[in-house]
Amino acid sequence: MIVNRTRKIAYGGIAAALTSAMLVLTGNLPMGGYVCAVLAGIVNLCFSCKIGRLYTWLSFAASGIIACLLCTDRSGVLLYLLLTGYYPMLRTAIQGHWFRVVLKALTAVGSGSIYLFLCVGILGMAEALLQQYGQMIPAVLMIGYGLAFIAFDYMLGQFEKRYLGEVIRMMDRLMK
Repeated sequence: MIVNRTRKIAYGGIAAALTSAMLVLTGNLPMGGYVCAVLAGIVNLCFSCKIGRLYTWLSFAASGIIACLLCTDRSGVLLYLLLTGYYPMLRTAIQGHWFRVVLKALTAVGSGSIYLFLCVGILGMAEALLQQYGQMIPAVLMIGYGLAFIAFDYMLGQFEKRYLGEVIRMMDRLMK
């Protein structure tokens, strides 16, 4: 039992290191804030299936703290913290429930509102857009965020269907 728990903690550390490394790349690559945040979420999905949700949540928290301290692109880190980091684990938890559509919609609206508030209100990223286009820009950004959420959810579903079993088998071979 102790060996199994120790192994899960070690895998959680590997997951935190991988996602932190991907998130550090957000400021160095064009469009890296979005691409690296999505890839880090996929790493969380793979490790969630391998070591369980508890240890993956702990690795999510560790990688989030590391990313907040080390990353230069704050919007990529916010996207990871507010959507792509935890949503794959939440998605697997609500997979068979009848109210999953309502939970997905609440997740999209809630995380989108917080993301928009933090990016516009605190980080001041869209002030030029607000001055140029007026009061409609928050609605347009929320619609864009909702469409991105739908695309991300669809991509996770396709990844689970087609590749997740192969990735888990490959992880088993590499980590023996």
